[in-house]
Amino acid sequence: LASAPFAQASAAGWDWSATPYVWAPSISSNLFNDTPPVDAESDTDFGNIVDKIDMGFLGHLEGQGDDFGAFADIIYLSLGDQKDFDRASTDSSLDTTVFELAGVWSPGEQRNQGFEVIGGLRHIILDFSADFDPVNPALPNANVHLDQSYSDFMLGGRYTGSFNGKWGYILRADGSWGDTDGTMNLSALVDYKTNSGAWLFGYRYMTADFEADNGAALDLTLMGPVVGYAFKF
Repeated sequence: LASAPFAQASAAGWDWSATPYVWAPSISSNLFNDTPPVDAESDTDFGNIVDKIDMGFLGHLEGQGDDFGAFADIIYLSLGDQKDFDRASTDSSLDTTVFELAGVWSPGEQRNQGFEVIGGLRHIILDFSADFDPVNPALPNANVHLDQSYSDFMLGGRYTGSFNGKWGYILRADGSWGDTDGTMNLSALVDYKTNSGAWLFGYRYMTADFEADNGAALDLTLMGPVVGYAFKF
């Protein structure tokens, strides 16, 4: 996410904000497995195996000075679903935590305005399980499980602009590489400034590719509207 600029920036020190927010994404999750659980003759590919959110928590904390800043962002999502495929029925669950810790460099002359560079760490904890009940009664039930943590270096940029006195916009794009096969994060937000902070409205897109030590792989894509409020303190 991103933190909105305030109507009045601090004359000295840093501006701080805490932003609880709601993200209502549509979810695409594709499972691949080198050791097929229900078909011994070909790789297993189950598209969109889990796409329903059971629970979520999202928050963003940021401090910004004249030239440098820092932020922490956390996303926790718990998902579960049952699906019927040609070869098997599945009962799947996914708990994922995405934690970002990054520094911000602001080369512009005005605080909370213009282009900024983002660099830091994206750490993802993934716990995925899928139980397979084959259509063919001669085949046994099976399970695929991914339970791993992934740490990536994150690099990107952010641009904060203004429409008029109280309305503005924030654009962010970044990627991360390391333990994952790559992640990408894009967001476009509109902010409305108030005396105590700012409302945020917009859209966010995030995709990540994971491989596990047991040969399974999961491609996860989330996209949808975002709304939150940045509390100034």
